[in-house]
Amino acid sequence: MTAAKGLFLSFEGIDGCGKSTAIKGVAEKFSASGRNVVLTHEPTDGTIGKKIYDILLGRRRMIRPLELQKLYVEDRKEHIEKLIATSLAQNAIVMTDRFWHSTLAYGMIDEPLEILRKLHNEILGDDFVKPDITFILDLPPEKAFARMERTRNNLDFFEKIEKQKKIRENFIALVNAGVGTIEVIDALETPQEVVRSIWKQISASYLCSLALQNFCGLSANKIWLRA
Repeated sequence: MTAAKGLFLSFEGIDGCGKSTAIKGVAEKFSASGRNVVLTHEPTDGTIGKKIYDILLGRRRMIRPLELQKLYVEDRKEHIEKLIATSLAQNAIVMTDRFWHSTLAYGMIDEPLEILRKLHNEILGDDFVKPDITFILDLPPEKAFARMERTRNNLDFFEKIEKQKKIRENFIALVNAGVGTIEVIDALETPQEVVRSIWKQISASYLCSLALQNFCGLSANKIWLRA
């Protein structure tokens, strides 16, 4: 085992699955332990990310599916370079609302998995920083849409129930294919139970420092290491 340079967690799932609430809950646990937490999301608020939002919301013309996914990966490259890699080097806990598994799951509506993985390799190369753990919050699309109807005024290009059903299937396919270190969380549980399940997985995967012992119940003389 080698000493960790921060911890990188990504949160995935169909729209309306409760990622934002879960991220907030987990971040509070890390912050209470004294860790520096960096919260972020994709698409980012950068130039490319804003272009993606404009396309999804109909403010720009829709482009071909692979061109859209290429924008996501280019936005990810800037995200890694400007925020993620630097924060991890400073020993921060980086938590992102969506990352590369979203590009794969959403992109697989139109393109095969290998094409999307190749796209990442071509654009990111050796600079591709992958999450230590990806949490997929699994929720039936019907339940997710009921939530969104209560909280959203406008739905974007992908926020249609038939698309979300396919995206959920694609996330499950990624789990079965072993694409990265993935933990599936039952998002039908209460928000508190969802956070508890995620925290349990983090605790099982990583040894805890003195600051985290009250949450993880592990030996106080351990340091934060990659398991």
